[in-house]
Amino acid sequence: MLGPVYSDREMRTARTATQRLASQMDTPPAKLGQLATHRDSEVRGRVAGRPTCPPEALRRLAGDEDAYVRSAVGGNPEIANDLLLVLARDAEPWVRVMVGTNPKCPAPLLLRLAEDPAPVDRQLVPAVANRPALLLDIDGVVSPVVMTMTERGEQYTPELHPNTWSDWRNIQIDEMPISDKMLGAIFALPLEVIWCTTWLENVNLVLGEQLGLPPLPYIELHKSRSWRKRGAVRRWVTDNPLRPVIWVDDDPRTRRCRKWLRDLQPRSLIVNPDKTVGLTPTNIDSISRFLSGLV
Repeated sequence: MLGPVYSDREMRTARTATQRLASQMDTPPAKLGQLATHRDSEVRGRVAGRPTCPPEALRRLAGDEDAYVRSAVGGNPEIANDLLLVLARDAEPWVRVMVGTNPKCPAPLLLRLAEDPAPVDRQLVPAVANRPALLLDIDGVVSPVVMTMTERGEQYTPELHPNTWSDWRNIQIDEMPISDKMLGAIFALPLEVIWCTTWLENVNLVLGEQLGLPPLPYIELHKSRSWRKRGAVRRWVTDNPLRPVIWVDDDPRTRRCRKWLRDLQPRSLIVNPDKTVGLTPTNIDSISRFLSGLV
């Protein structure tokens, strides 16, 4: 017995509806996982570009026969690092370019892609390698520091540095004076945010899980006789010579770093908020003007 016969118009309508479902922000991950096996490569490609695509589906789509689908995986900000490396060696140049546009693509891989023999890679990836980076502190910047008075009338700053992993997991963001508006303004800027904080990897655990932020890179702070952030930032800027850099930190010592930072990277900016206030609209405007002036 033959099944129902659909007109071309009905088929196109159903196809468009499925593509729209694959693109909608509120489509559940489970449904995206189902659509990842759809026969239409346009649907699979839209699923592959969704940050909420299930990891196992994303991994399967990375091996899709259609280069469009693989390129969408390469640009997905939630892609696993090992898949980035695999797709960076893809035979299709546009797949490699999408890897280069991915915020997670590390600088060494960007530089390797910039030397790719394919003309399209050489033209597009160097521009990505110049993506501005914002090195962002937490205490006194994202979260203003509340000054507390002792019984003797002296002010001190409470330090937030738990000793164990379980202590970090118990931190409640809603108990901290974080400005969602200022944090949203930062993430709306055309740059890559890199944490530069003594929270280290815990910043993704605390802020990522409770505020819904994606995992972001952070600068490793090694022990040093001097202020360890200074040495860590110097190393990062030296290792990423092509990238304009904005360093936002409340520590007064940051202001004394302007000269050597400008010597290392002329396209640099230091923003030094008042730690009791944190980021302000004026700070955001300064960063926006700096970005607008980049050539």
